Amino acid sequence: MNKFKEFIKSKTAKVLSFVGFGVVSATNAMAEVTFENGKFSGTIETTPFTSAVVVIIGLVGLIYAVRAALSLFRR
Repeated sequence: MNKFKEFIKSKTAKVLSFVGFGVVSATNAMAEVTFENGKFSGTIETTPFTSAVVVIIGLVGLIYAVRAALSLFRR
């Protein structure tokens, strides 16, 4: 539980929460969905979400690569 509390206070948690908030906001902004007569209709543009996923995966890979490189220098 102590590690969880430390993680919540870290910069990584703050960045992840900011990104999550942005994705949720983008979901609401990019959806052209209507609800009429008990049915949903409309389209959702997936391009921004695909870009966001690529950026997040790239950042996770970059963080892993930097950590791996730093661990090699410590030896």
